[in-house]
Amino acid sequence: LPILAFRIGGDEFLIIEDEMSEDEANFMAVKIKDGLNKNASGSDSPYMVSVSVGFITTDANSDYSFENYIDRADKIMYEEKMKKKG
Repeated sequence: LPILAFRIGGDEFLIIEDEMSEDEANFMAVKIKDGLNKNASGSDSPYMVSVSVGFITTDANSDYSFENYIDRADKIMYEEKMKKKG
């Protein structure tokens, strides 16, 4: 399964990748953050750009629904966002 990316809200995106470990997901999150920061710092825009990432790894034997997984990842992302605000 290739990496799939979807826009699910105004500024929220969902990325699905099959068979990615937690370490690989962490690495991907860092790459996304670094890429956005690099692009933002190279522009003349007066706006600050930041990104918060929430990710989870799934278990094929779990009873969680797709929506449950999205909710869990969303909560993790929101917690990260709140840490930035102090």
